[in-house]
Amino acid sequence: EDVEIKDIAYGEFVNLLKLIHPQFTLITDDSVSHILKLSDRFQMEGVIDQSEHFLQTVSNFYILKKMILANQYHLKKLMNGCLQSIKCVYVLNEITSTREYTTFSNATKAAICDRMKDLILPWNCTTHNPIDRQYAMGHCDCQPVLSGFVI
Repeated sequence: EDVEIKDIAYGEFVNLLKLIHPQFTLITDDSVSHILKLSDRFQMEGVIDQSEHFLQTVSNFYILKKMILANQYHLKKLMNGCLQSIKCVYVLNEITSTREYTTFSNATKAAICDRMKDLILPWNCTTHNPIDRQYAMGHCDCQPVLSGFVI
């Protein structure tokens, strides 16, 4: 007898089942978002852990996309890894300027602010000499890397 599961695309559900069935499948950039959505819905912690590990080690997603997923599915290790990988306050400033930032939880926003504080306290981004006040005044050469910033 068929069991109807509403609001779930057939292909997405098949990808989820392939992760727990003996005929193992790999998580990909194309499947990780819906794998997380379904594994969260069905409380499949092992699949959530696999997805988080994939995002930390294999995924080619931009950092903001990873942070969105980490925030949405409470992936603390992924969020911490994303924040620690950011070495320039301008990247964090760019993230806080996105519409996605407004959807982040208060805990995620606080973690972003804490990372900003860590980077600003020496008065510059961590790629520059703390004594060089030119960078402290907003002339960091990291800024141009944000021109291609996309999710």
